[in-house]
Amino acid sequence: MDRFEEHVAEREAQVYASTHTHSPHTHRIAIIAEMTGNAFFGAPPDLRNKPLGDGGIDLNALFRVWEVESWGWYHLDHKGSTYGDWLRVPVNDCRRTTIYPLVHVTSIERRIGHCVGWHFGNKLIDHCIPEFWDPSWLYVWRGPLRSMDELVARYTGVWKHSDVGLA
Repeated sequence: MDRFEEHVAEREAQVYASTHTHSPHTHRIAIIAEMTGNAFFGAPPDLRNKPLGDGGIDLNALFRVWEVESWGWYHLDHKGSTYGDWLRVPVNDCRRTTIYPLVHVTSIERRIGHCVGWHFGNKLIDHCIPEFWDPSWLYVWRGPLRSMDELVARYTGVWKHSDVGLA
């Protein structure tokens, strides 16, 4: 069994109140999204088992801040979708300053996805009416996403994995 399969098994064995399984492949899609998103920023996937959950942090990255030209660390929480159309973030997990890239997972079996676009959590919180999708409330962004090129232009090339959730 490779590390990906081990990590899927670990995540499936852990039951968090915040975990909502919308399909039988929920954990696989989430891990592929994290792997794809991290690779986009030149970071390896963080396949450590985090018994306390990752706190919605797939990667920390250093960006030049938009409003002022200074530096700032931002959490990234990659959201995977086999449709690749709408960015969906659970209401209870959405944080204003977190960056939510949407990853279109095109092959679960071959573990392939690509980054579609992104938004800050504050955009979702301020402009989306929460929608009920069994079994949770989600912010659903149906409009155009911000370009991944914009993130690349602001990205400093510096990242770190989060230690949130490690026992």
